[in-house]
Amino acid sequence: MKAASHATTMGHIKRSDLDEAMVLIPSDKELEEMTLAVEPLISKIISNNKQIKLLVNLRDILLPKLMSGEIRVESHRDETSVETNNDTATLSPVGAAFKTIKHG
Repeated sequence: MKAASHATTMGHIKRSDLDEAMVLIPSDKELEEMTLAVEPLISKIISNNKQIKLLVNLRDILLPKLMSGEIRVESHRDETSVETNNDTATLSPVGAAFKTIKHG
């Protein structure tokens, strides 16, 4: 047990070094300012990750169908249509979400 109380993750760091280490703690005002600055960035990262997952899922669904010829893509200047035997999905320009889905 005595060895465990003196152990560190890195052999070259001594317990006394850790005991003497000083850490700055921000004030409540500084924490609030940092939160206001960072929160929108974190929200954007979360939103981007959700969109990446959606796009990966769409790619995994559509790519095999495109490769097999089950669906085909017709490109026009302002939109792209993906046609299957029964459905047509119209997409906005690259980077945007689906606009309409027509059945039949």
